[in-house]
Amino acid sequence: MFRRTILSTICLLLLVEILQAQDAFKVKYLDNNQGLSNNSVKCIFKDSKGYVWFGTYDGLNRYDGYEFKVLRNRINDSTSLPHNYISALNEDNDHNLWIGMGQGAVTYNTFTNVVSPVYYYPHQSSQKHKVSVYINSIEKDSEGNIF
Repeated sequence: MFRRTILSTICLLLLVEILQAQDAFKVKYLDNNQGLSNNSVKCIFKDSKGYVWFGTYDGLNRYDGYEFKVLRNRINDSTSLPHNYISALNEDNDHNLWIGMGQGAVTYNTFTNVVSPVYYYPHQSSQKHKVSVYINSIEKDSEGNIF
C-alpha cells in the first residue's frame, strides 16, 4: 500500500511537470499588430546572436523576443536597403546578414548598421558586377562560403 501511494504521488508530480512544460511551448503569433512591417513573410532566419529576422514584402524585421526593429528602403539614402521586398536571408562567418531581394542582394553589418551591395565576377572576367537579379535563396556551406 505504501509503495502504491508513493508511486501514485510520483506519477502525479510527473503529470504536473509535463502540463507545466506544455505551457512553455505555447505558440505566439506575430503580425503587424505587434510591429511586423507586413503579414506576408517570405523568409525567416535566426542569427548567431539569437535575433529572428523576417523578410517581408515591406522590409526586413528583426525580432528580439519583445519587439520589432524594421529596416526599409529610404529614397535617396544609399545606406538603407535598396528594395523592401525581402526574399532570402543568411549569415556569414563574420556575422553579416546577407539579404536577397527582388532586385539583388546586399550585406548588412549588424554591428555598424551599414548596408553594402553584393558584387560578383562573371566567368573569365576581371570586372565586378553588382548582383541585381531576383534572389530566391542564400545558402552557406560548411566552409562558410555564401551562394
